Amino acid sequence: MREKVFDFNCDEDSKDFETLDFDDTLKGKARFVIQTRCPADVGVIEIKVSKFIDKHDFRMVWEVSNETIPYEFHEGVRKGIKRWANKNKIKGLKIEVVGGGFNPMDSRMFSYEMVTVLALNDCFESVLGDKKKLNSN
Repeated sequence: MREKVFDFNCDEDSKDFETLDFDDTLKGKARFVIQTRCPADVGVIEIKVSKFIDKHDFRMVWEVSNETIPYEFHEGVRKGIKRWANKNKIKGLKIEVVGGGFNPMDSRMFSYEMVTVLALNDCFESVLGDKKKLNSN
């Protein structure tokens, strides 16, 4: 399988956004499951995050097969990155989607938007600590 690469910017003006200083590649994973409604929401993702300095705010690298996470959900992941970045005022990240899972009946675009926000929080809790409260909304 060939990886797919997407460069993109925040939806908001990002000139005042912070570029975090961290050395290592960060790893994060999350599960987003809501079963109290029909259809349910299910999304599972594993990511690696590193610094990215370019004319774009972000690079997303899709390294998973359709059997792991169907490609149709890549836009939900991108929306999740933008949601997280706009709330936390952070840019300059390369996000590699390296694993995860889905449910053929209950996975939706929204599931992957929300699970991506949770996975980014998982990555940056150790880096940011008490310096910055991460916003998930």
